[in-house]
Amino acid sequence: LLTESEQGRGALGYIKARGVSDEIIEKFKLGYAPKDRYWLYKFLVSKNYSPDFLEKTGLFSKNYKTAAFFSHRLIFPICDRHGKTVAFGGRLLDGEGPKYLNSSDMPQYKKGETVFAFHLALPEIRKTKSVILCEGYMDVLAFFQADLPYAVAPLGTALTQEQVKLLKSFAHTFYLSFDSDSAGQQASYKAIKLCRSMGVNVRVLVIRDGKDPAEVLQKNGKDGLKFLLESAILDDDYLIQ
Repeated sequence: LLTESEQGRGALGYIKARGVSDEIIEKFKLGYAPKDRYWLYKFLVSKNYSPDFLEKTGLFSKNYKTAAFFSHRLIFPICDRHGKTVAFGGRLLDGEGPKYLNSSDMPQYKKGETVFAFHLALPEIRKTKSVILCEGYMDVLAFFQADLPYAVAPLGTALTQEQVKLLKSFAHTFYLSFDSDSAGQQASYKAIKLCRSMGVNVRVLVIRDGKDPAEVLQKNGKDGLKFLLESAILDDDYLIQ
């Protein structure tokens, strides 16, 4: 629906305007949830999925069982470490509502134990023994677009012990790349404390030319993000500042 239907044209226009390439759209399997909240239910029933099964998928409202949880949103599949889709995140395109919605916890998906794009980043994390931790989906996409494919993001929560434990098995150094606003600074402070308590080396990307990595990529291209990473500071220096 994102790339091949008239309905997805606005969503595709939005993501193209943010500088996301066709290759990245394909790599991350980005999608679009249509405005009609009842489209998905009808479509899946026509493919012989039972109402009982659909009720357990987390794709529909708990109170209105045929109304889709995501509607008129850009969709980011969330995968487990083997690349199997276990949940979704959706970005609001216009109108009222939270900017991002994420699937609720389910037997196959625990928000605090999963990181976005881990399966795609793992080969490079293993190679570099490093991981870049971002605040959101679009920032992860920006790093991949800049040929720095070892970025991941916690899923709408503060960084957890379980997420650090998962990444620590493969990476010696964590690069924190949270937004430059006060919420991002708070998140960096908490993440530094958590990582230190778990014996992880931390460096911090100091974003001055933009609010977040996605904006830096738009303004300064791949080199802008590479420079940010190369000039990352020690967590000590960040805390003193």
